[in-house]
Amino acid sequence: MRRIALVVVSVGAFASSTFAAEIAMPRKAPIVKAPPPAPAAMSPVSIYAGAHIGGGWSRFSSAAAIETVSTSGLLGGLQLGANLQSGNFVFGVEGDISIAAVRGSGTGTIGGVAATSKVKHRWFATLGGRVGYAMGRTLIFAKGGAAWTQYRWDFATAAAALGQSHDRFGWMVGGGVEQAWTDTISFKLEYNYLDFGRKSETFTPGALVIAPTDVRLYAHLVKLGVNYRFVSGR
Repeated sequence: MRRIALVVVSVGAFASSTFAAEIAMPRKAPIVKAPPPAPAAMSPVSIYAGAHIGGGWSRFSSAAAIETVSTSGLLGGLQLGANLQSGNFVFGVEGDISIAAVRGSGTGTIGGVAATSKVKHRWFATLGGRVGYAMGRTLIFAKGGAAWTQYRWDFATAAAALGQSHDRFGWMVGGGVEQAWTDTISFKLEYNYLDFGRKSETFTPGALVIAPTDVRLYAHLVKLGVNYRFVSGR
């Protein structure tokens, strides 16, 4: 009986010491994995409209009569667009039209006869996509898309004169910066390069006739504009 008691006491003492040791030993904190980062939230679509003023210059190159004519002048018009923001990146589309007083003149010969040439752009239009990076209230963006223009080209000699209007289609690329003044009003400054390639043109009215000739045309536009956003967000 005494032996059984001694065994029980010994087992109890051993269990107590083991339990005390486990309590005294520090335990490692469980490893908790951080959750994956949440995807960048998409802002609501932001619709905006505005107006702009600026200037432009272009260059006409032709193998017939007047080889080159350079133009310059003022322009102004309206724009309409939409943006969608994801994180710092902004994606959008914008169209604009500008009434232009961009004109120029040159001199040369037609069939050995001295002639003058006058060119005037009546309007420019662009439609393209925009992609930008927002830093606070500042947006730096690039854009590209389609471009249109209409111009009138007049030729005159001492004996006769002719003139015609022409529509041209091409492509556009550019970029700029936009600065928010309030949550709904922003100002922008942008540059566009418009390339209309080569097109065969024929002048037929009047006594003076020019055979079909390739006319190369490109233009540069600089616009300062203001936009009003109908939906908050960039």
